[in-house]
Amino acid sequence: QRSRSVLLTALACVALCDGFSSLPSAGVRARHKNGLLSTSCTRNQQLGLQSSDAMQHFSCSRRSILPLILAPFFSAPAFAEDELSFKDELAGSDGKAVDVSFVYPKSWRLERKPGKILITDERLDGCRDDPDKCDFGEIIARSIATGDNALVLVKNTDKEVSKLPFEFFKKSIFSRGGKFGAYGAPEDVKAVEDKTENGVRTLSVKWNTFTPGGSTLAKRSIVTAQTAGPDLYMLVVTSSANRYKTAEPTLRQVASSLGTARDGRAAKEEEVGGLRKSMFLKDNVERAQLEKARAAEGIQ
Repeated sequence: QRSRSVLLTALACVALCDGFSSLPSAGVRARHKNGLLSTSCTRNQQLGLQSSDAMQHFSCSRRSILPLILAPFFSAPAFAEDELSFKDELAGSDGKAVDVSFVYPKSWRLERKPGKILITDERLDGCRDDPDKCDFGEIIARSIATGDNALVLVKNTDKEVSKLPFEFFKKSIFSRGGKFGAYGAPEDVKAVEDKTENGVRTLSVKWNTFTPGGSTLAKRSIVTAQTAGPDLYMLVVTSSANRYKTAEPTLRQVASSLGTARDGRAAKEEEVGGLRKSMFLKDNVERAQLEKARAAEGIQ
C-alpha cells in the first residue's frame, strides 16, 4: 500500500509540474530547506497575484522534484520494517548485569542455549582438548535458508578495545576451542578490515572452516566489539564467502546494531548448561583422527 501511495504521489506531482511549466515564467533557483537538495524552479509571474515573501509560485521540472518526494522512502535500512530484536541481561565477569541487544532480519531464527556466555582461556583450552566438556551458553540468530548467522560472545579483558591485538579475537572466536572449531581450528584467518570509531571496533575477517568430512569452506565474518565494565562484548556475523557480496549490507546492519548498557546492578543467577558427554563422543574421535592425519601431512 505504501508503494502504491508513493507512486500516485509522484505521478500527481509530475502532472502538476507539467501544468505549471506551460505558463510563461522567469527563471529562479531555489534550494531545498534542508540544504542537501536543490531544485531548478521557475516562478510564475502570469497568475495575476502579488509576489511576496509569504507566497511564491513555482513550477518545477519532473526531474528535479521526484528526488525530493522519493528520497525519504529509499533511505531506510534494507530490513527496517522486517526485523526482530534481541535484548537480555548477561552477567559480566564481575557479577554485574549488562543489557545486550541487537537486531536481525525477521526471516532469521533466534536460538538460545542455557549456560554462561562468558569466554575464559580455561574454557577455550578445555574445548580445544575435549569439546564434550564445553559448558558454553549460546545466543545466536541464524537464517535456516542461507546459514548466515549472528553470534554473541563475551570475554574478559583489561585493555581498551582499540589496543587489543588481532590474536585476541582469533583465539576468542576462531580457535580450535572456539565456536567455529568443532571440526578443527579454522585456517587462514585474516583481518581485511580493522577500525575503531567511538569506542566500537569493527573487523572484517576471512577464514576457512571444516566440514565433518574434512572439506574446507571459505567464510567471511564481520565482528563488532565494545567494552562494558571489565568485559568485551562481541557480535560475530557470518556468511559463506560465496554469498558475502550479496549478504554484506545485511550483515553490516546486524553487526552495527550491537548495543550494551550497564548500570551497576547485580546480575541474576544464570542457568549453567552443558553438553552431555555422550552427545559428541563419536564426532570427537573422528575429529581427533582427522587433526592427527592433517598434522602428519603438515597441514596447519
